[in-house]
Amino acid sequence: MFQKIINIIVVALPWVLRRPILVKFYGYEIHPSATIGLSYVFPAKLVMEGGSRIGHLNVIKNLQHLKLGEFSVISKQNWVSANISERSYLHKPRDRSLTLGKHSAITMNHRFDCTDSIDIGSFTTIAGCNSLFLTHSIDLEVCRQDCFPIKVGDYCFFGTSLVVLGGTEVCDYSVIGAKALLNKCYQTKFALYGGVPAKLIKPMDIKLAYFSRTEGYVE
Repeated sequence: MFQKIINIIVVALPWVLRRPILVKFYGYEIHPSATIGLSYVFPAKLVMEGGSRIGHLNVIKNLQHLKLGEFSVISKQNWVSANISERSYLHKPRDRSLTLGKHSAITMNHRFDCTDSIDIGSFTTIAGCNSLFLTHSIDLEVCRQDCFPIKVGDYCFFGTSLVVLGGTEVCDYSVIGAKALLNKCYQTKFALYGGVPAKLIKPMDIKLAYFSRTEGYVE
């Protein structure tokens, strides 16, 4: 509880004061051009590369590792956390982490359960709002908690209000339609997926500007 109180005090400081405290006393690696808004961001290890930013009213806690690549963005009002119970996961190694590649973006009001790792590639957008990335659940066969990582490739676009379950892998150049449920490996590039559960809908034009842009967050 004492550490949480200290963290809240640190959050309230202006960024010009907060950054050196986070670097010196928390051991975080924060590039001078990276910024964090009025957000509770306290993983065990934090790496923010040049131009990356975390906006206001985000909560990021209970992670072993958070890494933001160059010019990547976690916008606002997102919740990123993990089940920290070690007893529930003695049967397997896991990595409570979120990695966001360069020029990628998480927009607003999404929830990320990083009980196992979530790895998002470069130039990818988690768009809209109210999407859920859920890495853990109950294994009904053996009646215990279990978890699996989620991996998303480069140049992907995720529509609003998605559910992405542990074990999902999405290849590069994939577009996911709104309100889809992802629960397996999706391996066809330049394709639109959608539905519950998601399936291949149609191919996408490889010449779309989104797939070749050199700057990330489309504002």
